[in-house]
Amino acid sequence: MKRWYAIKIVIGKEEAVERQLKNAGLEVLNPKYGLWERKGGRWQEKEKYLLSGYVLIQTVMTAERYYLLKNMWYVSYVLKGAVTEAEVMDIKSCLELAQTSTIEYRQNKIMYSGAIKDNVQRIIKVDRRKQRVLLSFELGGEVIERWLPVKIIYGAENHQGREKKTTST
Repeated sequence: MKRWYAIKIVIGKEEAVERQLKNAGLEVLNPKYGLWERKGGRWQEKEKYLLSGYVLIQTVMTAERYYLLKNMWYVSYVLKGAVTEAEVMDIKSCLELAQTSTIEYRQNKIMYSGAIKDNVQRIIKVDRRKQRVLLSFELGGEVIERWLPVKIIYGAENHQGREKKTTST
């Protein structure tokens, strides 16, 4: 029976490892998301890997396949134990979260909408300036934390106060 496995790889070599795995005939899950970053005074959209440093494969793990993976370039090790279907679904939901989530601040209330509404308990930190959320999730027994983009909206009273400050200076 095919199961999901996580492979720890050298960060930055996700694309090369993905190509090697596909050439070996394996099914690979290496999700990406778009993120706006400011560099050199200009906003640019970058594509980032959700699991930087990891790649997921679905296969029947045999001794032959294990040693094939272990001896590939840029592969550090195969995580112990299989990744559960629930963990794979969490990873896929994180991609949806990065595209559809909104956090709204009104007076003393915080309102969540989109995919983040179901993942509030996984939020570790919110960076309002960069409009990102630090989420934690499990992957093959290891806890992983990743920053994901969200849209942040301030309530009318907060926004007006900010405008007054900027127009008076």
